[in-house]
Amino acid sequence: MRQTAGPDAILVTPGVRSAGAGKGDQKRVATPPKRWRDGANYLVIGRQVTRSDDPAAEVRRILAEIGCK
Repeated sequence: MRQTAGPDAILVTPGVRSAGAGKGDQKRVATPPKRWRDGANYLVIGRQVTRSDDPAAEVRRILAEIGCK
């Protein structure tokens, strides 16, 4: 998509879940590192965070997964 849209396009990627988080009702999912490497600017990660017992810790774990501190 990045090649088609160009370097200035802002890409928002839904259907992102960490490995082991399960697909739920989504047919296609990808991991945060995969989509980040693919060039997404924003990752939509909803239920994995909102249904977590500790949403802030879950966000920190996802950020670490993609290499952010």
